[in-house]
Amino acid sequence: MLADLIQQFKATQPIEWFAFSFAILQVIFAYFNKSINFLFGAISVCLYTYIFFEYSLLAESILNAYYFIVSIYGLILWNRKQAEETQIRKASSINWQITVLIIASSFVAFLCVYYYKKSHSAAFFELTNFADALVASLAFGGTFLLLKRNIETWIVLNISNLIAMPLQWNKGLYLTSVLTFILFSVAVAAWFRWRCELLELKRNE
Repeated sequence: MLADLIQQFKATQPIEWFAFSFAILQVIFAYFNKSINFLFGAISVCLYTYIFFEYSLLAESILNAYYFIVSIYGLILWNRKQAEETQIRKASSINWQITVLIIASSFVAFLCVYYYKKSHSAAFFELTNFADALVASLAFGGTFLLLKRNIETWIVLNISNLIAMPLQWNKGLYLTSVLTFILFSVAVAAWFRWRCELLELKRNE
């Protein structure tokens, strides 16, 4: 079994390796709250937009196209000199309401895309379609919280990651599934790091 798994990783396409590598660099710099993370993220998501489309994960393909826009916006936002723009904080009630709206509306929109793409056939009701839509919708909401520097971003994104890992593995994207596990682990560490910074900010107020 281990030999088969190694062989599967060896068969991974170069484009997936490149996307994987840039994504790892992105999350490392995001962990340290460095704005350059968006640059590496932009490269990775461009590659993953194509990869997910090729593997019929339409929602995640659209999500990565959105990530590219967010990466450019985030790079501009984080490079501003106003300290309040990058200060870590808890999500406000308004931010949570917007996040829930983003997740719900995105989920419905992605299902509509699948319904149209599957030509209204029974293939629309495949579990992978709904899982893909949910993964992307949660990621949309989590990204909004990330832009707002809200600590809850890591919770929302990790719920998405937990659903994404078996979905990607099932589709044969083994390296990407491993990447998602790494992102999950880093997100857990990032939550603790951000929490410590948030507590430190409160002590200094």
